[in-house]
Amino acid sequence: MDKLSHAIICTDDTNVIVTSNNYNDLYKTVNVTLQFISEWFQMNQLVLNKSRKLAINFSWAKTPTHTLNIIFDNQKDFSY
Repeated sequence: MDKLSHAIICTDDTNVIVTSNNYNDLYKTVNVTLQFISEWFQMNQLVLNKSRKLAINFSWAKTPTHTLNIIFDNQKDFSY
């Protein structure tokens, strides 16, 4: 994780907040962070319930100008 992302862990729930002022940095940071999380879960013998994931984009813009493609476990997982 880096200074643009941090995790909030509570019992059996993990939230990751990623911030950026530009789309390209956000894209890179989200995908690098998810790779780190995936590796951490595997090293600690934890299972991530992939069916319960959700991404929320908070933005000042009324309509997003870009689609963020999220990659998880080397697969394009979803877009928002």
